[in-house]
Amino acid sequence: MKNNRIKFSLVLAIMCIAGFGALLASSHAADNPAPWGFSTANLDKSCKPCDDFYKFAMGGWMKNNPIPADRPGWSTSAELQEKNLAQLRQITEASAAAKAARGSNEQKVGDFYASCMDTAAIEAAGAKPIAGEFAAIDAMNDRNALLSQIAALHKQGIQAVFDFSSTQDFADSTKVIGDADQGGLGMPDRDYYLRDDDRSKQLRTDYVAHVAKMFQLAGDSAEKSAAQAQTVMNIETALAKASLTNVQLRDPQ
Repeated sequence: MKNNRIKFSLVLAIMCIAGFGALLASSHAADNPAPWGFSTANLDKSCKPCDDFYKFAMGGWMKNNPIPADRPGWSTSAELQEKNLAQLRQITEASAAAKAARGSNEQKVGDFYASCMDTAAIEAAGAKPIAGEFAAIDAMNDRNALLSQIAALHKQGIQAVFDFSSTQDFADSTKVIGDADQGGLGMPDRDYYLRDDDRSKQLRTDYVAHVAKMFQLAGDSAEKSAAQAQTVMNIETALAKASLTNVQLRDPQ
């Protein structure tokens, strides 16, 4: 009797699973008429899975999708991103060409895109559009002025000296809280400024040269640009020395 009950329970469970699977399949077919699932064309059946499972699982896709000449790598995610960018370009170009109502989202998108694509006007303007920002920085002469300028930059979404954003509270998933983080570095992290190996020294030299070039492009002389670039490096090095290490940052507390 006990065995019969077990058999009946198993049969009932299988029937329920089969019925649920059929329900899902019919629902999916109604909403998504196109076929879906894993394509066996992605496999490389000439390779045994126990010898090289990655080649077995992806060899077919890699053979049919070689890395483009202008890219270091290629994947389904990269392909999806390219398709997304192509669609966004189509939307923005259509918005720029349309005679949309003033104040509409289409007009705003179109005008923004058109302004970015007007390279002749951009080159002619040079650094004039941000001359006011440069003047405000030049006018700083004490700590309070520095703090005011940092605040003004943050209001524009420029995370000067430190980062501040909202994030999920790790201790309470029902809350989103403010999150302050260290920042102000042009290179990836503090170690780039403080390591003493030859490669790090060369990276710092190259970085200062890059910053100097940015000042030159903004209209300063080569001599002034070099001095300003070194000042930038000095400030960022001081910030790096006050920054936590990557190991310390892993501590959630």
